[in-house]
Amino acid sequence: MSQTFQRKNLQEINNKSTRENNKITKEKTVKYKKKKTKTQKRITKQKGESMNSIYPELIAVDVQAETSEEAIRKVGQIFLDNGFVKDTYIDAVVAREKVYPTGLQLADMGVAMPHTDPPHVYKSGVCVAKLAKPVTFMHMGTEDQPVEAEMLFMMAITDPSQHLETLSKVMNVFQKPEIAKEFKDATTNEELYKVAYKHIGLED
Repeated sequence: MSQTFQRKNLQEINNKSTRENNKITKEKTVKYKKKKTKTQKRITKQKGESMNSIYPELIAVDVQAETSEEAIRKVGQIFLDNGFVKDTYIDAVVAREKVYPTGLQLADMGVAMPHTDPPHVYKSGVCVAKLAKPVTFMHMGTEDQPVEAEMLFMMAITDPSQHLETLSKVMNVFQKPEIAKEFKDATTNEELYKVAYKHIGLED
């Protein structure tokens, strides 16, 4: 076999090997990218899930209360029973409401959004409660303007910005009569949970 033929044959083998290596490298790269994309999607999903603020155990309908304080204490107990807050939370919310009222008269419904500072909270969440009958709260930013609240969106917050985000969502939701009607028409915990999760459940 001539040296020229040997060199030519060796070159063809090297070229073939190079093409095969390039093909393998390309396949590995594609597989890695697919795997990375799946991982990123899973992480994104997990992040989305972790930012949820509406939980089935924090939903209540037909809450019996005669005063705003009684309403706050009953709804706050739901947070406490489910491990979202410390035992200082309820008294702290009651005290804050007296100084900084949280009633809001929205287009089709009066609501209140009681809350307190993060040191009293273990885990963020919003307790959505429909009262058996309206209870008088003072309107946010005033001392003497009453609001007959039909619902409480009571917040356990670990980050002060969460208050403003939730407030904005609730105000936007109740500017739409068809959505406000969904909340009004919910008569069971399950129905109210579905409506609340749909419209204010996940952070943007």
